Amino acid sequence: MRLNVVTMTEPTSAEPVMTWLWEMPDGTRAGVVEHTASPQWELRIVKSGRLLDCERCASFSDLIAAAMAAHYKADRN
Repeated sequence: MRLNVVTMTEPTSAEPVMTWLWEMPDGTRAGVVEHTASPQWELRIVKSGRLLDCERCASFSDLIAAAMAAHYKADRN
């Protein structure tokens, strides 16, 4: 995954987060955005209103794998 740090409002009407998949005790959490264009799914890792990482996934199984990997990485930091 690539690391991008930008300010983000949670969620915006233009790109609403469908659901939050997990949240760590420090407030880091993972959300899913669904897009109409391919790749359809986007995983967003957010902490304190800042977008730490994002990854577009073509399939739901890729999205879940990315979310699990991000959780593992966040748990180790």
